[in-house]
Amino acid sequence: KMPPRRPQDAATCNADCTAASCGDGVVNAAAGETCDDSGETATCNVDCTDASCGDGVLNATAGESCDSGGETVACNADCTVASCGDGVVNAAAGEMCDEGGATSTCDADCTTPACGDGTVDAGEACDDGGESPTCNINCTVASCGDGVQNPSAGESCDDGNDLDGDGCSASCVAETCGDGTVDATESCDDSGVSATCDADCTPAECGDGTANADAGEACDDGMDSQACNADCTAASCGDGKLNTAAGETCDDGGESATCDADCTEATCGDGVVNNTAGETCDGGADCTTTCVSTGCGNGVLDDGEECDEGGASATCDDDCTRPVCGDLKVNTEAGETCDEDGETATCDLDCSVATCGDGMLNLAAGEECDDG
Repeated sequence: KMPPRRPQDAATCNADCTAASCGDGVVNAAAGETCDDSGETATCNVDCTDASCGDGVLNATAGESCDSGGETVACNADCTVASCGDGVVNAAAGEMCDEGGATSTCDADCTTPACGDGTVDAGEACDDGGESPTCNINCTVASCGDGVQNPSAGESCDDGNDLDGDGCSASCVAETCGDGTVDATESCDDSGVSATCDADCTPAECGDGTANADAGEACDDGMDSQACNADCTAASCGDGKLNTAAGETCDDGGESATCDADCTEATCGDGVVNNTAGETCDGGADCTTTCVSTGCGNGVLDDGEECDEGGASATCDDDCTRPVCGDLKVNTEAGETCDEDGETATCDLDCSVATCGDGMLNLAAGEECDDG
């Protein structure tokens, strides 16, 4: 005879042969129960699982006000409802700290105290969430002369004092050349160029390399140059100022007995007729008419001559007539490279050699156009 079978739990039947049901007070492991206290208790959830914070089952009897299976925005890790100031740090809710209220190490909004967070913390005089006209970036009250530059307060500098002339004015505005204030690095400042002050805030002086028209300077090369005299006037032959850099060997303000009009020393035979020096021509022994025979090329304008410059020049042909393009006389001094009495196949109308591409239309050379 077989011994009686030992009673066992089944998913639908308890070991005591009662119908299995969570809350019936009988723990039925086959039905997945780990406890059954006939309802929710401090140790057993309503679903017959062991009560534990973080199991995802809200158990009010166990003191839980929420249970999201872990920390969430709405529920703390200890199964209390998340709220800044509850004394529980909830990172999921964005809390950096939570000390139950504002403290020296935690703000009322559960963030760590920091200058610029918009909250006036211990040690801060102000905090506007950044620089403002009344509060510096370091959370000190904005004041000109406090050593903290505050552009929002209109400061372009702040050197920690209220003195003018040291590069930063008493009103915390950067001092620059041209602002009318003589700063530490400036010798003068007239708000621009003046008769006594250059644009770079240095004293106006001839020879300083800066041309100052208000000081009467036409130029300033610091010394004689081809364009400028040492006294800062424009160099010009005949100005009465010797400028060797401009090629002058003398300058008497015009022709004199010792200086020609071209600012070279007057010498008989130098090619320049100097009437003040008693010359009527330039040649021979004493540069008078008795030493030079009359005729074209003697450098003296004789009767019948249009000009006489002692040879061909830009203004005179070697036959003592004025150079004219088309007179059949090539005058290279006047810039002619040919002269054939009008346009020919080899010479343009301007007395230059005819070449395709020279910009001169030459029909005689067979050109239909020439645009250079």
